[in-house]
Amino acid sequence: WVKMANTTYQDVYPVFLMDIKAYDLMGLSVDIKEDIMTSYLEKSATKFSSCNNMKKINKENKCFDVELEDDEISTLAALMVLCWLKPFLLSDEALQTHLTTKEYGEASQNKLIEQIRETYKMARSEARQLVNIYDHKHHKISEINKSK
Repeated sequence: WVKMANTTYQDVYPVFLMDIKAYDLMGLSVDIKEDIMTSYLEKSATKFSSCNNMKKINKENKCFDVELEDDEISTLAALMVLCWLKPFLLSDEALQTHLTTKEYGEASQNKLIEQIRETYKMARSEARQLVNIYDHKHHKISEINKSK
C-alpha cells in the first residue's frame, strides 16, 4: 500500500501570501484567516478549469488528491490574488457612486480607486498569462503523447 502524494491547501497559502501585503488578514484569528483563504482557493480552482488537477479537489480534507506541480500552484495563487483584490475594487467603486464629484475628489478616493484598478488589471493579466502558459505547455505535452 503506497499512499499517493497530495497537495494540501496549506501548501498553496504561502505562495498566495507572498504576492500580497495582507494587512487586513493579519489581525484576524488563524481560523478566520484560513476560512477566507480557503474560499479564495476553492473559487480560484473553479476558474482554473483547464487544469484537470483542479477537479481533484477534496474540500472535506482541504487538499487536492494529487500532487500539484509548481506551475499549477503558482497559477492558483495568482487567481487567489484576484479574489483578494476584487472586494477592494468593488467597495471603493461603490463609495465613488455615493459621493458627489466634489466630495469624492476631496476624499482623494479617486487616486486610490485608480491604483486599485491598475493593480487588479495587472494581477488579472498575470493570472491570465500563467493560465495561458500552463495551457500551452500541457496541450503540447498531450499532443506529443497522442502521436506516440
